[in-house]
Amino acid sequence: MSPPRGCDKAMLNQDQADAMSQSSDPSGKAISGRGSDSQASVRTGLTRKLWAVAERTSKPADHFKAVAIQEVAAAGEDAKFSLRGVVSKSGYGFSTFYKFWKGFDEYLLETYDFAAESFLKAEWELISQFSGETPAEYFQMLAEHSLSANQLVPRSLLRTILLGHLKGRVSRLLQHGQRQATQIADGFDRYFADQGLHVDRDRLCAVMQLHGTFLYWRKADTGLVQEPNVLIRLMIDSALMTVVSDTPRRSVVKGQNAPL
Repeated sequence: MSPPRGCDKAMLNQDQADAMSQSSDPSGKAISGRGSDSQASVRTGLTRKLWAVAERTSKPADHFKAVAIQEVAAAGEDAKFSLRGVVSKSGYGFSTFYKFWKGFDEYLLETYDFAAESFLKAEWELISQFSGETPAEYFQMLAEHSLSANQLVPRSLLRTILLGHLKGRVSRLLQHGQRQATQIADGFDRYFADQGLHVDRDRLCAVMQLHGTFLYWRKADTGLVQEPNVLIRLMIDSALMTVVSDTPRRSVVKGQNAPL
């Protein structure tokens, strides 16, 4: 196995590490300072985007998907679906439904993909509007966005897809992870390249897979309990581990550079 890209780069020098940690000290004050109000605001924004996506559909297949999207926008994780309900609200008949999907599980999975596209677009808009100063703030913004989106996913839908249709193959739900990691890395470069910082994209992709896997299983298995602020902090810390610097690390002896 070849080493991840970025391993030949120096670790963060002390000044950069200090700058990164300014907004995420071990006490957790920076994270709790945004708290549940910030997460609620993110969820509200995501819900509005879901409604907008559902209202813009024009193809018959997308009209069916819009029914589920509207249910999620209205009821969040408590949303429930049935084949009869979806068909009835779509304005089409069962025969039209079966032109597009062999069964209800297949429809739910494709609808999930449809919603994931909307999430990625919303995330990129968020990245484009970032106004913070540190990598920690950048990753906190993204962690809150991901967690808020995950909280909107109906438990019943996820259990049907993940445990029923996919037989536990969470990798199918994470197929958008590479694109997500790429746009997060692109955004990071935009804001922090002038500080000599960038993310190792291979490591970031692996971190995003870990985040996604836990978030989905946490949703499907109520025994996996974790406080949102603690989870956000863990997501930030693991993402920060992917940051590398083009500047050689300074040694303890002032004025000298540590060998790489």
